[in-house]
Amino acid sequence: MTTANAPTAPTRKPQTARCTARFVAPTPDRSARQPDAPMVGAGSLIARRPARDGKPAELVEALTIRTYYAQRGSGMQPVRACVWIRSTDGSEWLSGRGSAGGCGYHKESQAIADAISAAGVRLLGDPYMRDASRNAQPLDFGGTGSSHYATIFEAIAKARGFRGPFLWVSHGL
Repeated sequence: MTTANAPTAPTRKPQTARCTARFVAPTPDRSARQPDAPMVGAGSLIARRPARDGKPAELVEALTIRTYYAQRGSGMQPVRACVWIRSTDGSEWLSGRGSAGGCGYHKESQAIADAISAAGVRLLGDPYMRDASRNAQPLDFGGTGSSHYATIFEAIAKARGFRGPFLWVSHGL
């Protein structure tokens, strides 16, 4: 038997999952402000600001996330989150705050998703690479954990006009 006529398994194209963001009006009275609780986590997305007006491209902090949690009593204390999203020229910052309480899910990611939504960000896509047809569907990562933070935050920075490479720096997130 020759291998030239042997059937071959069909090749499967890899799915190109992606996450994108768009901006809508921020939620009134939900801009970021530090709560009266200890900060327990922080993260920054460092991005390349494009060259413009004769100024060279440079690395800047495009997005900042902070989480707060009063560690007292039961595990049902709320987690609070604040997000700040910079414009490429640094003249404008979008911000939002969110919170999540109760138990039985990942409260940190829910609070962060709530803060991002309050800042006027709408996410689309599927960062889990399950199905490329989901790329145009709304994405709610709240309560699902932290494994795709970098992908989601990079999509937000790209929507604001930043370009890679990106560096996600996490302190406890």
